[in-house]
Amino acid sequence: IEATADCDTNVTPPPPPPPINVRFQLEDTSGAPGGDVAIPFSIRADRASQGFSYSIQFEKTILEGTGTDKLFETESGTPYEFEKFEINNEPGFVVGAASISLEDTGDGLPPGRDVRGLELDFHIPPGAPGGETMLEFLDGGQGSGGPVRNKLIAGGENITPESASSFIFVNGRVNIVPDGTPFVRGDSNGDATVNITDARHALNYLFLRGATPPCLDAADANDDGKLNITDPIAILILLFRGGSPLPPPATPGLDPTADGLDCAG
Repeated sequence: IEATADCDTNVTPPPPPPPINVRFQLEDTSGAPGGDVAIPFSIRADRASQGFSYSIQFEKTILEGTGTDKLFETESGTPYEFEKFEINNEPGFVVGAASISLEDTGDGLPPGRDVRGLELDFHIPPGAPGGETMLEFLDGGQGSGGPVRNKLIAGGENITPESASSFIFVNGRVNIVPDGTPFVRGDSNGDATVNITDARHALNYLFLRGATPPCLDAADANDDGKLNITDPIAILILLFRGGSPLPPPATPGLDPTADGLDCAG
């Protein structure tokens, strides 16, 4: 008996998965010794994603992790399937993981846009030196379940820098400035003058997630204790309509009015 085996050589292999590009980003901020700062953590990916994990290192002698606030809520309002956010101040790591939905229900992080998922909270000790300190994405931060990697979960896959088409990490900076920093009212970009670039800098910060002004008190052009659209408008009116001078200080000096803003953010 002669056995034969059919072999279909025309079978088309399944197509490869579509490319995916991922970006994890921490925003810059400013703070004063003895104060607190909150640093948003944003995620962007080409595909809808159902979860993520992160491992972020910070300088333990300059910053002290105090908490993690979840910012992204599902469209349906259902809780995450799993979430665990931890702080380990001794080596200087914040780590965490979240599974928003075990199935692709549409409740995950939407594709194609920056999504603020978390906010990381830190305290700056009173004796912290001035200058910049970095928060950096670095695999291996120790959580209660072991070392943590930076990765995204999309379509049931663990997306790591090795498996993604591109995986970009944008580290964050905390600018530590002392209290009582002299400033010029309306000087949003910190160059000690007031011109059109200050209005542009304030608008970018307010509406395009641009860089944080070096001194929030200076960016409060109308000195109402808040940062909003009225501040760049006050600068533009002064420059192009000959409006009234901005509130003091007009030359580098301290704020003569008490409010919730200062040069430490």
